[in-house]
Amino acid sequence: MKRRPKVSVYILLVFLFVWAACDTKSNVDPVYKNYFIKYYGEDGNQEGKDILVNNDGTLVILGTSTTITGSKKMYLAKTDVEGEIIWERKLGSSSDEVAVDIEPILIGPDIGNFAVLSNVTKSVGDSLAIRLTIISPAGDSLKSTLLNQLKSQEAKSITPLSDGGYFITGKTIDTDPLNVGNLSLTIPDVEDMLLIRLQNDFLPTQLDRIGGSSIGSGIKIFEGPSIFYYAGDSDEINLFQSPDIGGYESNFTLRVIEPLNASGTPTGYAGTATNTEELTAIAKSPFGNYLAVGTQTLAGGDKKIFASIVNSNFSAGTEDAIEDNVEGVAVVASVGVDFLVVGNKINPGGRDIWLAKVGTTLSVQFSATFGGSNNDDTASAVAELPNGDIVILGTMELVNQNKIALIKLRSNGQF
Repeated sequence: MKRRPKVSVYILLVFLFVWAACDTKSNVDPVYKNYFIKYYGEDGNQEGKDILVNNDGTLVILGTSTTITGSKKMYLAKTDVEGEIIWERKLGSSSDEVAVDIEPILIGPDIGNFAVLSNVTKSVGDSLAIRLTIISPAGDSLKSTLLNQLKSQEAKSITPLSDGGYFITGKTIDTDPLNVGNLSLTIPDVEDMLLIRLQNDFLPTQLDRIGGSSIGSGIKIFEGPSIFYYAGDSDEINLFQSPDIGGYESNFTLRVIEPLNASGTPTGYAGTATNTEELTAIAKSPFGNYLAVGTQTLAGGDKKIFASIVNSNFSAGTEDAIEDNVEGVAVVASVGVDFLVVGNKINPGGRDIWLAKVGTTLSVQFSATFGGSNNDDTASAVAELPNGDIVILGTMELVNQNKIALIKLRSNGQF
């Protein structure tokens, strides 16, 4: 693999942490006012999850806050372009609640607000329910609904629809009884992909479990003119069997879903016949193509970030592992035809946040890593500002606590 220049910021992290502790309006160097690392959260551990860029350049941060007693709630904050907090909120009930996804609502009765998705711990074992909460631009909770039709349901993402409704995708361990007698499976049906469609009044109109595999999860749904495009991962391809890993291994799965065909028509798969590829994120460019990213796990346990170009008809194109020792986390379309990708760089002492700009041939234009020595610092989301600057949301390990970290960079991935 061709060597590429990388940016290491261990020393800069230390400097910025000290600088942030004594930051005042009068002593901030303009460079570090515009490009920085800032931390968010209260006592306890905080974990970043997702980030939105508003039209005015302000940011909305979503994460999970864990108190010193161990209870979990959603954490939301709005910041200006310099990372200064405009408002912050903690939302949740008496049960532990973990943040999943936040999306803007562009049509329907809730236009101008945000759809926030979370997983809520139920009282029975490790089972989960799904909560959808609508919040205002001021951070106020306007209404919510709890989706709890199955033994356990775990959400991965939400897609606001053009009719004002929503599509949620994820997985469930409450597998479809029709899959129990599936003779193509020689191992137990552990989990199914899950699709839930809601009207704009939160009334469920569709709840489907897609089986045909031992394990599988939906990751994201995109709306087309009359059909939906659905990306996930599963071990459904029986031909992809390998004695080295027990007979089945996961691959990226792509489907087209019609209103009357919930299981969908497979349009493509990405991955190898001998390694496991788990999808974590997929993004659509303005030109109609997509980039799917995830983690490839080798037979010996080593990991690589794996990516696949997905064509406009939702078929798999060029695919490859693009960096060794990196877990794939998130992707967003960049200016032009490129994509911004973040992952977790695996080191002997922990992990670092890894950023790259990736082209349509999976060529890496640049990459950079951010983290402290022997710390476990992880990425969660990446976005591009209107002027081309890059913001990364992650979780960084400080002194005995984890904090949500916002990293703002120039368009070349440097401070």
